Amino acid sequence: MENADNTEPNAPENRRMTRGMRAAGGVIPPVAPRVKKPKVTQIKREDPEDDDGKSQGSQQPSAQPKKEKAPSFDSSDPWTCVHMTFLPSTTLVIRLLTRDYTKTPRDDELIEAAHKYKWRAIRKHTLRELKTITVTEQRQARKKLKENPRDGLQQIKLNLLKAITSHIRTEYSDSMYAKWREGRDKVRMN
Repeated sequence: MENADNTEPNAPENRRMTRGMRAAGGVIPPVAPRVKKPKVTQIKREDPEDDDGKSQGSQQPSAQPKKEKAPSFDSSDPWTCVHMTFLPSTTLVIRLLTRDYTKTPRDDELIEAAHKYKWRAIRKHTLRELKTITVTEQRQARKKLKENPRDGLQQIKLNLLKAITSHIRTEYSDSMYAKWREGRDKVRMN
């Protein structure tokens, strides 16, 4: 313990050195001193209508400021993600595509909508999850269309879900192929 006087009180000991530190020549990085957290002071709330001073002893400290809530679901924007699923609502997207149910959307509009749907949903879901979700929704839409074959909106929904599913499957297969190529190139280099 002859070098105990030379070391800083905050420096880690030899037994705390990692293999990486030992490999780097036994350099022990300096440890920053602990920062003390400031004490939280409670602010008393003053009521302007309480001027007579009767309840001065009964004032309670105010609570911490409330966190702002996330903005609620905006039904006017069809591309906002529904809170629980983090996916855009297909019924609102269909309403947008059909111009409030007055026209049938073209194929290029469906493809563009599928692309937007994927980019909004990819924030919270992987491509694999999206593929599973859209295939499930597509099955449900087929089942509903089978029950009522004259339902035009259900047919449009099915067409939209087909476009979304094919777009996501293409993206998913491209990403899997890229991963495969990356692994193959690593094997070639070794």
